Amino acid sequence: MTEKRTIKGLRAKFEGKIFVYLADENTRREFAEDAAAEGFTIGGKSPTQRGVDELMSLHEDTLAFVGGIGRMEFMANGGSRAKGKFHRVDYAKYKSGEKDYIIKKLSYQKKDEE
Repeated sequence: MTEKRTIKGLRAKFEGKIFVYLADENTRREFAEDAAAEGFTIGGKSPTQRGVDELMSLHEDTLAFVGGIGRMEFMANGGSRAKGKFHRVDYAKYKSGEKDYIIKKLSYQKKDEE
C-alpha cells in the first residue's frame, strides 16, 4: 500500500521555495480542499473560501498566490533550483503517487510559422 501524500508532507520534504502547479479546475478544487483540511490558509482565509490559482507558493502553514516575478522564476527552467532551494511540483502527479512529480524542465510548444 502506498503512503498517502499530503501537502504538509511535501513541505517537510523540501527546503526553500516550493511552487505547486495546478493544471486544471479539478486539480485546483482538490488542492484547495486538501489544503483546507490540513489547516493551510491564504491571507487568513480557507483555500476553499479564498480560491486558488494555477500556481501557488507553499509555505509552512500558508499558501500564497504567485505574482509576476515568481511566475518568471517558475518559467525559467531552473530558477534557483541549481542551489537546491527551488522546487516545482505538479500536484496532480504528486497526489496520484507518481514518482516523477517534480517539474524539471518546462516544454514549450512551437507555433507553426505562417
